Amino acid sequence: MFLKKIELQNFRNYERREFKFTENLNLIVGPNTVGKTNLLEAIFLLASRKSFRARKEEEMIQSEKEIARIKSKIYSEGEEKSLEIVLTRGEINGTRVAK
Repeated sequence: MFLKKIELQNFRNYERREFKFTENLNLIVGPNTVGKTNLLEAIFLLASRKSFRARKEEEMIQSEKEIARIKSKIYSEGEEKSLEIVLTRGEINGTRVAK
């Protein structure tokens, strides 16, 4: 199994960003504070359904936003599969969302 693509929306410092990966070696490099650890956190969240940094979902959602999304394409068992996580503050458009 390998992660082919991940799309982040309103997640930490990413308003909207897409990353594509290969089966081979993938490097994540960049200066401090550009979001390398945030990308790793999103991948960890997909794999484990929890964050290694945040205590609450709200901490991973950009301020002033109601939801954050992490969408991915995973290649597993000979086929491509989709996985998505939606983080909320407990309300969407004024309607309480069960957690």
